[in-house]
Order: sequence, then C-alpha cells, then structure tokens
Amino acid sequence: ICNAKMGYRGIELTAWKPPSSIDIKLAENQCMTEYHIMSTEVPPTSWDWKSKYVVIGGIVAKPWVINMYYNKRDYDIAVSEINAKRPKVSVKVKSWSLIGARLITPKPRRIHYSTKSRPWYYFVLQTHKGKAIKISHPMLDGLKPVMEGVKRGIAHTKTYQGF
Repeated sequence: ICNAKMGYRGIELTAWKPPSSIDIKLAENQCMTEYHIMSTEVPPTSWDWKSKYVVIGGIVAKPWVINMYYNKRDYDIAVSEINAKRPKVSVKVKSWSLIGARLITPKPRRIHYSTKSRPWYYFVLQTHKGKAIKISHPMLDGLKPVMEGVKRGIAHTKTYQGF
C-alpha cells in the first residue's frame, strides 16, 4: 500500500492451513483435449489435440462441472472476476456437465504418435448428450488428478439429491 505522506507500508496477511485430517484434492491441470468430434476414438495425429487448462469443480463451479480454459492464467482471471461478482467473465470458458456422463475408458490408456518421443496417456468421457471429450497428458501423473476429479464428479451426480 502506498500513501503519499507515509510512503510504503506492509500488509499483514493471515492464511489458514487446513489440518492434515482434511484431504484436499485438486482436479485440475494443463492437458491436451479434443471435444469437436462425436467419435470416442482418439485423434489420428497429435496436431488434432488442443492444449487447455482443465478444471473439474473447483472454487467457481459445482463438483459435477468440467471447465476448460486456455491456460492457468485465464482460470485465475475467471476466479478473481467471479469472486468480484462481475456479471460476466472476460476469458473464454468451455463447460460441460458431468450429470449423466460416463467414462468410456475407466483406466487411462496410451497412444503413441510418431511426432512425439513418448506415448501420451488419455481417457475418454461421454456426456449425456453423446459428446465425446478426450483428455490426454504426456505423463500419467499429470492425467491422474483430472481423471480422478471426473470420477468424483460423476459419482457425486449419482448421490446428489438436489436436481
């Protein structure tokens, strides 16, 4: 904070760290996605995939919603604008409901493209309207949080009584 008379002064910031008994699970990561084709087959080339920051639930969506942003910065902008009660966010967001969705591939699969040095891991989910959403990552550990978030979101829709 800057004051013309007093110059700069510090701000006291208090943060809360949850106890270890609370299990925090983040279901987000920068992944490669494909959602334009209705087919549940993976794209034939790596060029057909688009990089998106994938978030399942989170602080600005219900636990059964999957949102895709251009990158983490766009997600952070959307979070701050929603928290500031802006009527509309300034970043592009692709959004789907996991209500009635199903995982076509309950376990991650691998695909190897000739233009890539290592295989990619991927999974496919299908929305209740039949749209196939393919999500991949070059490392299994990068895909797991998103896939687990999708599984939790789908499971939540089966037990949630608020619809």
